[in-house]
Amino acid sequence: MRRSEALRIFGFPENIQNPDEKELTRRYRKLAREKHPDKGGNPEEFLRIKQAYDILQGEEDPDSNIRHAPTQMDEMFEQVFGGFDEIFSKFKGEEPKKTTKRRIKLSVNELFHGAVREMELEKTKPCDVCMGTGTGSKVQCSDCGGSGIMSFTKKTGRGFGMRTFECTTCKGRGGIGMGSDVPCSACHGHKRVHYMVKKGVDIPKGIPHNARINLEEGWDNPVEIVVQHPTNMDDGWKGWRLNADSRNLEITVPISLEEALIGRSMKIDHPGGGSVEITIESGTQPGTKIIKKDRGLPPCPDAKMPPSSAIIEIQVVIPKIPTEHHENTRRFFEIISRTT
Repeated sequence: MRRSEALRIFGFPENIQNPDEKELTRRYRKLAREKHPDKGGNPEEFLRIKQAYDILQGEEDPDSNIRHAPTQMDEMFEQVFGGFDEIFSKFKGEEPKKTTKRRIKLSVNELFHGAVREMELEKTKPCDVCMGTGTGSKVQCSDCGGSGIMSFTKKTGRGFGMRTFECTTCKGRGGIGMGSDVPCSACHGHKRVHYMVKKGVDIPKGIPHNARINLEEGWDNPVEIVVQHPTNMDDGWKGWRLNADSRNLEITVPISLEEALIGRSMKIDHPGGGSVEITIESGTQPGTKIIKKDRGLPPCPDAKMPPSSAIIEIQVVIPKIPTEHHENTRRFFEIISRTT
Protein backbone atom coordinates (compact mmCIF):
# COMPACT_ATOMS: atom_id res chain seq x y z
CA MET A 1 0.00 0.00 0.00
CA ARG A 2 1.31 3.43 -0.97
CA ARG A 3 1.35 6.31 1.49
CA SER A 4 -1.03 8.28 -0.76
CA GLU A 5 -3.55 5.43 -0.60
CA ALA A 6 -3.24 5.30 3.19
CA LEU A 7 -3.99 9.03 3.33
CA ARG A 8 -7.07 8.58 1.12
CA ILE A 9 -8.45 5.85 3.41
CA PHE A 10 -8.56 8.33 6.31
CA GLY A 11 -9.74 11.24 4.17
CA PHE A 12 -6.53 13.28 4.27
CA PRO A 13 -5.25 15.22 1.20
CA GLU A 14 -2.64 13.24 -0.73
CA ASN A 15 -0.12 16.09 -0.60
CA ILE A 16 -0.09 16.29 3.20
CA GLN A 17 3.24 15.23 4.68
CA ASN A 18 2.46 14.48 8.32
CA PRO A 19 -1.21 14.28 9.34
CA ASP A 20 -2.04 15.38 12.87
CA GLU A 21 -1.53 12.37 15.15
CA LYS A 22 -4.60 13.03 17.31
CA GLU A 23 -6.83 13.49 14.26
CA LEU A 24 -5.34 10.35 12.63
CA THR A 25 -6.00 8.29 15.77
CA ARG A 26 -9.56 9.64 16.02
CA ARG A 27 -10.34 8.72 12.41
CA TYR A 28 -8.68 5.32 12.79
CA ARG A 29 -10.75 4.42 15.85
CA LYS A 30 -13.95 5.57 14.15
CA LEU A 31 -13.28 3.50 11.00
CA ALA A 32 -12.10 0.50 13.01
CA ARG A 33 -15.35 0.49 15.01
CA GLU A 34 -17.45 0.75 11.86
CA LYS A 35 -15.56 -1.90 9.86
CA HIS A 36 -14.77 -4.37 12.65
CA PRO A 37 -15.69 -7.98 11.65
CA ASP A 38 -17.50 -8.47 14.96
CA LYS A 39 -19.94 -5.76 13.83
CA GLY A 40 -20.47 -7.24 10.38
CA GLY A 41 -17.60 -5.47 8.64
CA ASN A 42 -15.41 -6.91 5.90
CA PRO A 43 -12.25 -8.51 7.43
CA GLU A 44 -10.09 -7.54 4.44
CA GLU A 45 -11.25 -3.91 4.63
CA PHE A 46 -10.58 -3.87 8.37
CA LEU A 47 -7.01 -5.13 7.77
CA ARG A 48 -6.44 -2.45 5.13
CA ILE A 49 -7.47 0.22 7.63
CA LYS A 50 -5.00 -1.20 10.13
CA GLN A 51 -2.28 -1.35 7.46
CA ALA A 52 -2.93 2.27 6.43
CA TYR A 53 -2.76 3.40 10.07
CA ASP A 54 0.55 1.57 10.60
CA ILE A 55 2.05 3.18 7.48
CA LEU A 56 1.06 6.70 8.55
CA GLN A 57 2.31 6.00 12.06
CA GLY A 58 5.56 4.69 10.61
CA GLU A 59 5.26 1.14 12.00
CA GLU A 60 7.52 -0.51 9.39
CA ASP A 61 9.45 -3.76 9.52
CA PRO A 62 13.26 -3.62 9.85
CA ASP A 63 15.65 -3.34 6.92
CA SER A 64 19.19 -3.36 8.30
CA ASN A 65 19.47 -0.30 10.53
CA ILE A 66 17.02 1.76 8.47
CA ARG A 67 13.46 0.58 7.95
CA HIS A 68 10.96 1.15 5.16
CA ALA A 69 7.23 0.74 4.72
CA PRO A 70 6.32 -2.98 4.96
CA THR A 71 5.17 -5.05 2.05
CA GLN A 72 2.07 -7.23 2.31
CA MET A 73 4.26 -10.32 2.77
CA ASP A 74 6.20 -8.59 5.57
CA GLU A 75 2.97 -7.85 7.41
CA MET A 76 1.70 -11.43 7.06
CA PHE A 77 5.02 -12.71 8.42
CA GLU A 78 4.87 -10.28 11.32
CA GLN A 79 1.30 -11.28 12.22
CA VAL A 80 2.23 -14.98 12.28
CA PHE A 81 5.73 -14.85 13.79
CA GLY A 82 5.87 -11.42 15.46
CA GLY A 83 5.29 -12.78 18.99
CA PHE A 84 8.14 -15.31 18.93
CA ASP A 85 10.65 -12.96 20.56
CA GLU A 86 8.39 -12.59 23.58
CA ILE A 87 7.75 -16.35 23.72
CA PHE A 88 11.47 -17.16 23.59
CA SER A 89 12.24 -14.52 26.23
CA LYS A 90 9.75 -16.07 28.63
CA PHE A 91 11.07 -19.52 27.71
CA LYS A 92 14.56 -18.43 28.82
CA GLY A 93 13.25 -16.77 31.97
CA GLU A 94 13.91 -13.27 30.65
CA GLU A 95 11.70 -10.23 30.36
CA PRO A 96 11.03 -9.31 26.71
CA LYS A 97 12.88 -6.16 25.65
CA LYS A 98 10.72 -3.13 24.89
CA THR A 99 11.78 -0.73 22.16
CA THR A 100 12.09 2.93 23.08
CA LYS A 101 10.85 5.13 20.21
CA ARG A 102 11.83 8.73 19.57
CA ARG A 103 10.87 11.00 16.64
CA ILE A 104 13.08 13.48 14.78
CA LYS A 105 11.73 16.01 12.27
CA LEU A 106 14.41 17.15 9.84
CA SER A 107 14.93 20.62 8.45
CA VAL A 108 15.24 21.07 4.67
CA ASN A 109 18.99 21.59 5.02
CA GLU A 110 19.40 18.41 7.10
CA LEU A 111 17.46 16.37 4.54
CA PHE A 112 19.81 17.42 1.73
CA HIS A 113 23.11 17.43 3.62
CA GLY A 114 22.67 15.04 6.55
CA ALA A 115 23.17 15.91 10.20
CA VAL A 116 24.27 14.74 13.62
CA ARG A 117 21.42 15.19 16.08
CA GLU A 118 22.32 15.20 19.77
CA MET A 119 19.60 13.44 21.73
CA GLU A 120 19.11 12.79 25.41
CA LEU A 121 18.25 9.12 25.87
CA GLU A 122 17.57 6.97 28.89
CA LYS A 123 19.83 4.13 30.02
CA THR A 124 19.89 1.89 33.07
CA LYS A 125 22.67 0.44 35.18
CA PRO A 126 22.90 -1.80 38.26
CA CYS A 127 22.01 0.11 41.42
CA ASP A 128 25.20 1.22 43.20
CA VAL A 129 23.49 1.31 46.60
CA CYS A 130 22.40 -2.34 46.70
CA MET A 131 24.94 -3.62 44.13
CA GLY A 132 22.12 -4.80 41.91
CA THR A 133 20.41 -7.02 44.48
CA GLY A 134 17.26 -4.89 44.74
CA THR A 135 17.26 -5.28 48.52
CA GLY A 136 18.77 -3.58 51.54
CA SER A 137 21.68 -6.02 51.25
CA LYS A 138 24.78 -5.46 49.09
CA VAL A 139 25.56 -9.19 48.95
CA GLN A 140 24.31 -10.95 45.84
CA CYS A 141 23.07 -14.49 46.04
CA SER A 142 25.78 -16.67 44.51
CA ASP A 143 23.32 -19.39 43.44
CA CYS A 144 21.20 -17.21 41.15
CA GLY A 145 23.71 -14.39 40.55
CA GLY A 146 21.31 -11.84 42.01
CA SER A 147 18.51 -12.54 39.50
CA GLY A 148 16.30 -14.33 42.03
CA ILE A 149 15.52 -16.99 39.39
CA MET A 150 16.98 -20.44 38.83
CA SER A 151 16.57 -22.41 35.62
CA PHE A 152 17.18 -25.96 34.44
CA THR A 153 16.72 -28.00 31.29
CA LYS A 154 14.23 -30.81 31.37
CA LYS A 155 13.67 -33.51 28.79
CA THR A 156 10.13 -33.63 27.45
CA GLY A 157 8.31 -35.75 24.91
CA ARG A 158 9.22 -33.27 22.18
CA GLY A 159 12.86 -32.77 23.16
CA PHE A 160 14.28 -30.46 25.82
CA GLY A 161 12.56 -27.55 27.55
CA MET A 162 13.75 -24.78 29.87
CA ARG A 163 12.07 -24.48 33.26
CA THR A 164 12.46 -21.62 35.72
CA PHE A 165 11.67 -21.33 39.42
CA GLU A 166 12.27 -18.96 42.30
CA CYS A 167 15.72 -19.26 43.87
CA THR A 168 15.31 -21.07 47.17
CA THR A 169 18.52 -19.63 48.65
CA CYS A 170 17.48 -15.96 48.50
CA LYS A 171 13.73 -16.63 48.08
CA GLY A 172 13.66 -14.72 44.82
CA ARG A 173 15.14 -11.56 46.30
CA GLY A 174 18.57 -11.69 44.69
CA GLY A 175 20.30 -10.54 47.88
CA ILE A 176 21.21 -12.45 51.02
CA GLY A 177 22.17 -11.51 54.55
CA MET A 178 21.15 -8.52 56.63
CA GLY A 179 18.61 -6.28 54.92
CA SER A 180 17.72 -8.78 52.18
CA ASP A 181 14.11 -8.90 53.32
CA VAL A 182 13.47 -5.20 52.57
CA PRO A 183 13.59 -3.40 49.19
CA CYS A 184 16.47 -1.09 48.34
CA SER A 185 15.60 2.55 49.13
CA ALA A 186 17.39 3.78 45.98
CA CYS A 187 16.03 1.49 43.25
CA HIS A 188 12.89 0.39 45.18
CA GLY A 189 13.62 -3.25 44.47
CA HIS A 190 14.06 -2.91 40.68
CA LYS A 191 17.83 -3.68 40.92
CA ARG A 192 18.62 -1.09 38.24
CA VAL A 193 18.43 2.72 38.16
CA HIS A 194 17.68 5.02 35.22
CA TYR A 195 19.86 7.90 34.08
CA MET A 196 20.05 10.15 31.00
CA VAL A 197 22.93 10.26 28.52
CA LYS A 198 23.54 12.41 25.43
CA LYS A 199 23.99 10.56 22.18
CA GLY A 200 24.92 11.95 18.75
CA VAL A 201 22.72 10.27 16.13
CA ASP A 202 24.01 10.34 12.54
CA ILE A 203 21.25 11.20 10.06
CA PRO A 204 22.34 10.37 6.47
CA LYS A 205 21.33 12.78 3.72
CA GLY A 206 18.39 11.74 1.55
CA ILE A 207 17.01 9.41 4.22
CA PRO A 208 13.43 8.21 3.45
CA HIS A 209 10.45 9.65 5.28
CA ASN A 210 9.50 7.68 8.43
CA ALA A 211 12.70 5.63 8.21
CA ARG A 212 13.95 4.00 11.41
CA ILE A 213 17.45 4.18 12.82
CA ASN A 214 17.97 1.42 15.37
CA LEU A 215 20.38 1.92 18.27
CA GLU A 216 20.98 -1.43 19.95
CA GLU A 217 24.61 -1.68 20.98
CA GLY A 218 25.24 -0.43 24.51
CA TRP A 219 21.55 -0.06 25.39
CA ASP A 220 19.48 -2.19 27.75
CA ASN A 221 16.49 -1.90 25.43
CA PRO A 222 16.64 -1.15 21.71
CA VAL A 223 16.22 2.53 20.83
CA GLU A 224 14.40 3.32 17.59
CA ILE A 225 14.71 6.79 16.04
CA VAL A 226 11.86 7.68 13.65
CA VAL A 227 13.08 10.22 11.06
CA GLN A 228 10.46 12.43 9.41
CA HIS A 229 10.80 14.80 6.44
CA PRO A 230 10.04 18.51 6.67
CA THR A 231 6.58 19.35 5.35
CA ASN A 232 6.09 21.26 2.10
CA MET A 233 5.05 24.28 4.18
CA ASP A 234 8.41 24.47 5.97
CA ASP A 235 10.86 27.24 5.11
CA GLY A 236 13.81 26.40 2.89
CA TRP A 237 12.06 24.65 -0.03
CA LYS A 238 12.37 27.77 -2.26
CA GLY A 239 9.07 27.08 -3.98
CA TRP A 240 9.73 23.36 -4.54
CA ARG A 241 7.42 20.55 -3.38
CA LEU A 242 8.50 17.06 -2.31
CA ASN A 243 6.39 14.23 -3.74
CA ALA A 244 5.97 11.79 -0.83
CA ASP A 245 5.57 8.74 -3.08
CA SER A 246 8.22 9.27 -5.78
CA ARG A 247 10.66 11.39 -3.70
CA ASN A 248 10.89 13.71 -6.72
CA LEU A 249 11.13 17.47 -6.33
CA GLU A 250 8.44 19.38 -8.22
CA ILE A 251 8.00 23.07 -9.01
CA THR A 252 5.77 25.19 -11.27
CA VAL A 253 7.60 27.96 -13.15
CA PRO A 254 5.57 30.79 -14.76
CA ILE A 255 6.89 32.29 -18.02
CA SER A 256 5.52 34.96 -20.37
CA LEU A 257 3.84 34.27 -23.69
CA GLU A 258 6.80 35.85 -25.45
CA GLU A 259 9.25 33.51 -23.66
CA ALA A 260 7.11 30.51 -24.62
CA LEU A 261 7.18 31.61 -28.29
CA ILE A 262 10.87 32.44 -28.68
CA GLY A 263 12.37 30.33 -25.84
CA ARG A 264 14.93 31.19 -23.16
CA SER A 265 17.36 29.75 -20.60
CA MET A 266 16.94 30.25 -16.87
CA LYS A 267 18.25 29.15 -13.47
CA ILE A 268 16.03 27.99 -10.59
CA ASP A 269 17.30 28.03 -7.00
CA HIS A 270 17.59 24.51 -5.54
CA PRO A 271 16.67 23.80 -1.88
CA GLY A 272 19.84 21.72 -1.52
CA GLY A 273 22.00 24.64 -2.66
CA GLY A 274 23.05 25.98 -6.05
CA SER A 275 20.60 26.10 -8.92
CA VAL A 276 19.00 24.01 -11.66
CA GLU A 277 19.58 25.26 -15.21
CA ILE A 278 16.83 24.67 -17.78
CA THR A 279 16.32 25.59 -21.42
CA ILE A 280 12.82 26.49 -22.59
CA GLU A 281 12.52 25.69 -26.27
CA SER A 282 10.66 28.01 -28.66
CA GLY A 283 7.02 27.03 -29.02
CA THR A 284 6.83 25.50 -25.53
CA GLN A 285 3.26 24.57 -24.62
CA PRO A 286 1.58 25.24 -21.23
CA GLY A 287 1.98 22.27 -18.87
CA THR A 288 5.26 21.10 -20.45
CA LYS A 289 7.39 19.23 -17.90
CA ILE A 290 11.18 19.36 -17.92
CA ILE A 291 12.80 16.48 -16.01
CA LYS A 292 16.29 16.89 -14.57
CA LYS A 293 17.51 13.45 -13.56
CA ASP A 294 19.33 13.04 -10.22
CA ARG A 295 18.60 16.67 -9.20
CA GLY A 296 15.94 15.83 -6.62
CA LEU A 297 16.82 14.30 -3.25
CA PRO A 298 20.41 13.04 -2.89
CA PRO A 299 21.06 9.27 -2.73
CA CYS A 300 20.95 7.50 0.64
CA PRO A 301 23.24 4.42 0.42
CA ASP A 302 22.34 3.36 3.98
CA ALA A 303 18.73 2.89 2.89
CA LYS A 304 19.63 1.74 -0.67
CA MET A 305 17.82 4.74 -2.14
CA PRO A 306 19.03 6.28 -5.45
CA PRO A 307 18.85 10.02 -6.15
CA SER A 308 15.48 11.29 -7.32
CA SER A 309 14.61 13.72 -10.12
CA ALA A 310 13.63 17.37 -10.28
CA ILE A 311 10.48 18.03 -12.35
CA ILE A 312 9.81 21.57 -13.60
CA GLU A 313 6.32 22.28 -14.99
CA ILE A 314 6.06 25.28 -17.28
CA GLN A 315 3.09 27.61 -16.79
CA VAL A 316 2.53 30.11 -19.61
CA VAL A 317 1.02 33.37 -18.33
CA ILE A 318 -1.39 34.90 -20.85
CA PRO A 319 -1.34 38.73 -20.65
CA LYS A 320 -4.58 40.50 -19.78
CA ILE A 321 -6.17 42.64 -22.52
CA PRO A 322 -7.62 46.02 -21.38
CA THR A 323 -11.42 46.32 -21.37
CA GLU A 324 -11.53 48.93 -24.19
CA HIS A 325 -9.57 46.57 -26.43
CA HIS A 326 -12.17 43.85 -25.78
CA GLU A 327 -14.93 46.21 -26.98
CA ASN A 328 -13.01 47.23 -30.10
CA THR A 329 -12.34 43.58 -30.94
CA ARG A 330 -16.04 42.73 -30.50
CA ARG A 331 -17.10 45.53 -32.85
CA PHE A 332 -14.51 44.52 -35.41
CA PHE A 333 -15.85 40.96 -35.56
CA GLU A 334 -19.43 42.28 -35.80
CA ILE A 335 -18.52 44.35 -38.87
CA ILE A 336 -16.73 41.40 -40.44
CA SER A 337 -19.72 39.12 -39.86
CA ARG A 338 -22.12 41.63 -41.47
CA THR A 339 -20.02 42.04 -44.57
CA THR A 340 -19.76 38.32 -45.04
